[in-house]
Amino acid sequence: MPIRKDFPTFDPDAYAKLTLTDLALFAIQFLESQAMDFSTEDVVAACFQMFPKRFSLRTYPHWPDSAMVGRRWGELRAKRYLTGGAAQGLKLTARGARRAAKVEKMLGRPIRLR
Repeated sequence: MPIRKDFPTFDPDAYAKLTLTDLALFAIQFLESQAMDFSTEDVVAACFQMFPKRFSLRTYPHWPDSAMVGRRWGELRAKRYLTGGAAQGLKLTARGARRAAKVEKMLGRPIRLR
């Protein structure tokens, strides 16, 4: 199944208060809800499209910071929210799905779909 490319966007004020780890977790949960398989590049794109103010390069804000997203994967695995990696794919654990649901409530409704 192809991955949906029209990601929801959120008010920057709503996501400014959340950690990068929580935002990356939500992006992975969104991708899981849209497709069976997705790549690490899809996660980088989702983080950047949904939360551009937090996942962009500092001096080039119109480009995503893939290193920042990659660091979040390690944190998510350490918290047991995520299993897998770049080679074998990423998958939320039950614990991660519960946390992603909480993050979704904190984010509120998207302002639009891209």
